[in-house]
Amino acid sequence: MNLAFELPDERLLAGANQFIRYFVRGNDEHLGDLKKEFLFVNCTYDKMLTPYADENGTGQIAITDRQKLARLLSILQQAQDRPKLVIVDLLFIEPSPFDSVFVSELARSENLILGVDPEEGSIPMPTSIKKALPNYYTASSSFLKYPVLNNGTQSLPTAMYAYLQHKEVSLNWLGFVRMADELWLNSFIVDLEMRKQFLLDNRLAYVNLGELLQLETPERIAESAANRIVIIGDVFVNDQHKTVLGEQPGPMIFANAYLGMLKGQAAITRMGSLLLLLFYFVMSWRLFSMAAKATTVANSATPKFLRFILKYVSYLVIFSLFSIVLYQILDKHFQILLFAFYFNALDFLIKRYKDVRRLMAFEN
Repeated sequence: MNLAFELPDERLLAGANQFIRYFVRGNDEHLGDLKKEFLFVNCTYDKMLTPYADENGTGQIAITDRQKLARLLSILQQAQDRPKLVIVDLLFIEPSPFDSVFVSELARSENLILGVDPEEGSIPMPTSIKKALPNYYTASSSFLKYPVLNNGTQSLPTAMYAYLQHKEVSLNWLGFVRMADELWLNSFIVDLEMRKQFLLDNRLAYVNLGELLQLETPERIAESAANRIVIIGDVFVNDQHKTVLGEQPGPMIFANAYLGMLKGQAAITRMGSLLLLLFYFVMSWRLFSMAAKATTVANSATPKFLRFILKYVSYLVIFSLFSIVLYQILDKHFQILLFAFYFNALDFLIKRYKDVRRLMAFEN
């Protein structure tokens, strides 16, 4: 469960869990509160041209309009009631004529976190700007998990959580995260409680950067962002990611990861650990009990390979149902299907041990 890369069974279970919760049960009553908590500022349609040159030639390329971004940050910084937090989830690789003004506004924004990808590079940024990694790992082309710490560095949702909840975070030698006085998984499956469709049907709040600056006064802009988490990024065209619930924008994915941290989905709890312990105890007791009652005639009635497959499938079904029930009760994703191999192996060893003892008793 603590692995950064997902497995196929995790994807299957996570999709089933979230489909049951968000489509079958229709768990959307919390969206009204989320609409008041978050404001997404879309920069998809606000571009400017900047000089560009590479080994193939020179010209211009389109980048996010940094003059408009600087103006928005200035309005938010000067407001009497500021946002709770401002997140800028955009890459600033190529230089522009407005970088000095833009970087200055970034630096003087006290409640701001900038998403930076070291592998992509960036224009020069002061060290005083709070930075975090917007990246996540995947073994496929589809998103499922978000890391709490990425090579020891805070990911973007972790930086949000640590800042707003005033928590200290560190990685222990076992690869788990120490979040204040709690122990967390360093990688956890993220629920997609907020989805792009909710922006389009007005169940969540978003504005386009250029329209906002053109149609609203600075006072109205400041009022709309007051006491909210303002997330600035590309929401509708670029920065799109496949998920178990369809394509979702990057800014919404890490916002959902932050919500998952608030709900404690990454935390290792006593109740979850106790339920897992009881479940494995019952399954182990059942396995030893069944092995004790099994007869040689019954075992020989079905080919060994078929018996192996049938038992493995039965374990997968049992573990899947248990994982789904735990998710609905504890609001946590449990990936335990790999233990089907363990129980099958244990079943084989028990029977092999009995066969060896029976053979030794016969020879004696």
